[in-house]
Amino acid sequence: MTELTEAERKALDDFMWAAGDVDEEGDQVIRHYDTPADLHAVYSAIVRKGEWDRFMNFANMTCRWDNLDPIRDNVFNYFTAWLFCLASPDYEERCQMVADWLWKEASND
Repeated sequence: MTELTEAERKALDDFMWAAGDVDEEGDQVIRHYDTPADLHAVYSAIVRKGEWDRFMNFANMTCRWDNLDPIRDNVFNYFTAWLFCLASPDYEERCQMVADWLWKEASND
């Protein structure tokens, strides 16, 4: 299991804050990025910011395909199912993928 670094958590926190991830009082939501709710919130933030296509291009190029059979005809659908799989304990790994994408995007600006 992957453990996020403090820098990766901060990048995710900053991204989530910019995407409007706030509680009822307008404060930033405290997340640990290791639950199904955190993973869903991160993906929702990517969509709200209009970054889904850019993230999917990054994720598709960098994901670990060991959970998939790449010989299947419709690999992209299997990839999407893997990405959203809430039956897996790898929520933090998927959140780290977003942190990696944020680092890559920041380095290209």
